[in-house]
Amino acid sequence: MGKRENVKIIMDGFKADPPLSDDAMLQQLFEGGVPFGELRTVFNDIVKEKGLRLTAKERKAKTAEIMEGTDKIETADEVLAIVAKLQDKLKVTSTKAMGSLRTWAKGAGIELPKAPRVSKPRKAGFGGNYKQILDHILAEREAGNDFDKKSVVAFCHKAGIPEAYSTTALNVVHFAKVWSGEIQPETEEEEAA
Repeated sequence: MGKRENVKIIMDGFKADPPLSDDAMLQQLFEGGVPFGELRTVFNDIVKEKGLRLTAKERKAKTAEIMEGTDKIETADEVLAIVAKLQDKLKVTSTKAMGSLRTWAKGAGIELPKAPRVSKPRKAGFGGNYKQILDHILAEREAGNDFDKKSVVAFCHKAGIPEAYSTTALNVVHFAKVWSGEIQPETEEEEAA
């Protein structure tokens, strides 16, 4: 593959909606025959030659130009709006746009407001195979049925769950019983040497 094809891959990648990631374009270059050790050099040379990205220095200057006249940023929503604007004008990811904003704000002596932390409710319990097994054990217990390792293993086989999950699930049940005071912890005495 020649230079013309390489340029086409990069140009098409930048024009795509949404633009392709650098990794996707590098993968296409590699599949087109660019040796692995030369991928980044070929990519960077084309990006620079075609002016597809600003250098860090150019991005800093353009950010200062866009932010001219701004002397205060008061809310997290304002920060997000500015980041979106910078992302569009600088043609960069939101992460790079945020970095440009932080650099500009630090240089301008402007403190950026922090987004309020949102605490997410944490889901208690288990998921996946453990949830199925423990739900089965609870249902058996509520129905007044006894359960042991053999019956839990049988449930696992019936439900298509690997048998190894039964041991951990039963250890959780044992721990819960000890925790609740239903049973006493088992202790093993060390043998005298």
